[in-house]
Amino acid sequence: MPSVWDHKLWDTFNPQLYNFTKYNQDFLKQYSDFLERRGKIEEKYAKDLRKLCKEFRTKEYDKKEKIKFSVQTSFDEMLAELVSSANQHDTLRDELLKSSKEVKDALREAQRQSQQTEKKVAGLVKDLERNRNQLENVRSQYQRSFVEMKKAREDYIANKDNKDITKNEEERFQQVFLHKQSMFEERKQSYAKELSDYNTAQSRHYMEHLPEQLATLEEQEKRVAAICKQHFQLWGDSELQALNIRTKCCQTLRQKADNVNAEYDINEFMRVTASGNPVPDDVVFEDLGSNDSISQQQQQQQAAAPGKKNKFGTLNKKSAPAQQKRRLVEQLKQKDEELEKATKGLDAMHKLLQTYQQNPKLGDIAMVQQQMQQASEQVETLNRERVDILKELQALGVDTSNMGGAAPVATTAAAPPPVQAVSGSQNTSSASAFADEFADESPVSPAQPQPVATSAGAAGPPQAPPVPPPPSAVAAPALPIVAMLYDFNDPSQPDNLAVVAGERLYVLSGDADWTLVQRTAGNTDEQGYVPTAYMAAMFD
Repeated sequence: MPSVWDHKLWDTFNPQLYNFTKYNQDFLKQYSDFLERRGKIEEKYAKDLRKLCKEFRTKEYDKKEKIKFSVQTSFDEMLAELVSSANQHDTLRDELLKSSKEVKDALREAQRQSQQTEKKVAGLVKDLERNRNQLENVRSQYQRSFVEMKKAREDYIANKDNKDITKNEEERFQQVFLHKQSMFEERKQSYAKELSDYNTAQSRHYMEHLPEQLATLEEQEKRVAAICKQHFQLWGDSELQALNIRTKCCQTLRQKADNVNAEYDINEFMRVTASGNPVPDDVVFEDLGSNDSISQQQQQQQAAAPGKKNKFGTLNKKSAPAQQKRRLVEQLKQKDEELEKATKGLDAMHKLLQTYQQNPKLGDIAMVQQQMQQASEQVETLNRERVDILKELQALGVDTSNMGGAAPVATTAAAPPPVQAVSGSQNTSSASAFADEFADESPVSPAQPQPVATSAGAAGPPQAPPVPPPPSAVAAPALPIVAMLYDFNDPSQPDNLAVVAGERLYVLSGDADWTLVQRTAGNTDEQGYVPTAYMAAMFD
């Protein structure tokens, strides 16, 4: 590409050109500092935003049940999207700091080249000035020789026809004149040669050497402009890319708001909180003057015993069997997950120990063995806790034969009332990002109900938990029979049995709070739980 400046700046490049070069280099430094400070602002913003999301992460409504309603779950998912948006500020910071480093490198290279060019130009100017001084010296000698020759000639002419001087003196004046004339001719030739050399050097300086250095500075300024253009574009592209991803996060934030479901939250709260106990009956007037007052007092004292219905019709707050089963199954599921994770960690330590034993230089074998010992103790503790949960389930009449493996089964878990559940598949990426961001906190089980696995292996709608099958001796007349003292009809729990006062029932199993019974008349296959306090004494 031809040079624009060429030799047109021969008399104005210094100091204007150097000031122009310095101005562009100062701009590069200023832009590099801007990118660096902008990156630090993005880093601080991302850090504060993640800290804010971590601080306001919602807690479980019920620690034991690990329940989160749709409002909390939706807000958590929105926080996860906000964390993803904060991560984009970190990405933008990395791009800005990378550009800042590249601009600084370009600045150092431009400063180095400009210094070299300035030195070369200064050397060329110094050489030309030295040639000019030499020419002035030769010219001065040439001028002096001319003056001396002129004076010698005047002396010779003035004394040539003088009768007062001798012939020898006249010849002496003539020889001086001839000598001065000869020196003048030599100085003239020397001056002519020096003048020709200077003109040649001057022409090469202004037409070749100086334009060459000016072209170098011109190319350098073009490179500076190209670097600025390139990194301006990179800056804009980085901002645009981060903005596009943040825009998607904001759109997802808006979508998460639609996942709030008041009906689900209300039903979930009822599922977790409702005890299944009936509403208390009206308080009956006590006629202490009647003949039956003593028997009534005895019945009231019996009804007011622990776990029984008192005179105000209230029951104790111990959970119903169905609710206990749900809680235990959820605990078993969580325990299986922890056990699986601990087992995988122990297997990984075994492999790591084998590697260290084959090559001891890779790591400390004793440290790995200590960690393995701790992991083994953790696995044993989890196994013991799991066995305790299975025993409690067996005490409630749950078949635990299919719960022996590490993988939990959820066929006995009670399902919530059918509501529009919030979809969890679309939130997998953001939920996993949120879990990575807050990995130091305890994991929270999702609040949304999961489909119960059917016998065919496909996910179906929530089903009521199956009632445990009666023993083979249910049909035998030797089973105890009880009569109901009160009506009982509580459809909130699917395994409750609706009965009326005076109805006789077979007793299958039970405790001080709830009893599993079976009808003795009508549909004899019907069975379920009734409050123990609602029954009279057993009789054969």
